[in-house]
Amino acid sequence: LEWATTAEEAIATLVKRSKEKNNNPYDLMICDIFLEGSRNGLDLWKFCHTHYPSMKVVVISGIDLEKLTELLDSHEEVPLFLSKPFSVSDCSNLLESLLVVP
Repeated sequence: LEWATTAEEAIATLVKRSKEKNNNPYDLMICDIFLEGSRNGLDLWKFCHTHYPSMKVVVISGIDLEKLTELLDSHEEVPLFLSKPFSVSDCSNLLESLLVVP
């Protein structure tokens, strides 16, 4: 388990770890949309989607899904998303479904 407070810090950690882990830095990343710094969680999600397409990323935020789609370009895929507040069971069910080994 590692954490970062900015997208820039998270990206630097991802790049470093991907070199150590054969280009697969983590099984799962959870990021909030609103982070400190000049980049946000959607920028971080886009970076991961491009550079680590097999890594699962869940975006969380206090905004709803409708507002999230407004923040994205109309041609962009919508990330896996949990709107806050979410229940422990909703979060647990989503994470278990993402981390199930076939």
